[in-house]
Amino acid sequence: NSGYAIESTAPDGTIRYIAVKSVNKADYTFCLTNDEYNAAYIYGVQYYICIVCKENGNTKAVYIKDPINTVHFEKQIREWEWFCEKYQGVEIKL
Repeated sequence: NSGYAIESTAPDGTIRYIAVKSVNKADYTFCLTNDEYNAAYIYGVQYYICIVCKENGNTKAVYIKDPINTVHFEKQIREWEWFCEKYQGVEIKL
């Protein structure tokens, strides 16, 4: 619940707080959790979003510094969902 996945130190000693998001195309949207949004607000220029983009067999990372002040976010209310994309279990033929 820290609002970031990685805490790193820049060569000048500055601490960076980085949230990582994975998307399938460079133009796909991404969402922040409330914890991430709050951390971005608190840490300001020390906060980054790293968007990992997987497209056509290539992977690249895009870093957005100080996202609260550099990109536009739209608040949306969504219902909590728990989803599973892969699973294993005992199969019974009917």
